[in-house]
Amino acid sequence: MGRSRPAGAATSPARERRRSSRPQHLRELKRDGVVRRMVHAEVPPRVDYILTPAGQGLRPALEALLSWGVEHVRLKESGKEGVA
Repeated sequence: MGRSRPAGAATSPARERRRSSRPQHLRELKRDGVVRRMVHAEVPPRVDYILTPAGQGLRPALEALLSWGVEHVRLKESGKEGVA
């Protein structure tokens, strides 16, 4: 995300799909009361999404998924995937 890309460099189709679906996912999360959209009166325009109390309630589950993912990647990189 923090890397710059040479002008005209192609992006992967998977990356483009993720980028194009992000606004739809954010709209769904807003509709479901998980996030709140904050529009700042700035130039250029800036929008932030903040977890609502309902979204905060998801934190334990999301943190558990993050821990699992980090461990899964670590095991995969060490060649021990599926051993645990």
